[in-house]
Amino acid sequence: MRISSIRELEEVKGLGMKKLVPRKPRIAVGLATCGIAAGADKVYRAFEEKIEEKSLDVYLTKVGCIGYCREEPIVNVLVPGKPLVVLHRVSDEDVDNILSCITNGEIPEDKALC
Repeated sequence: MRISSIRELEEVKGLGMKKLVPRKPRIAVGLATCGIAAGADKVYRAFEEKIEEKSLDVYLTKVGCIGYCREEPIVNVLVPGKPLVVLHRVSDEDVDNILSCITNGEIPEDKALC
């Protein structure tokens, strides 16, 4: 996209800032080859189903390689007002607890890698 005005620049900036500093919780599931092989696709579907089932205001997205294959499936969680947390070895059975923590503004520390 070519930016040709200050207004367009501000719009692009706003979109970027929404990703970096969201107003609602953001969950990013690593779905590169190693993540999928470790079950990340099941984890993503579980998040998708639970978020819809409970009508949660949570942004769920797919991302590529997070870079630590040994700890897959990896899920990045960003709760507004808190630093990004990387969760490791997440299974579809962990989804309820993770969502419960996130919707309460907490971090699921038992799965935190960093």
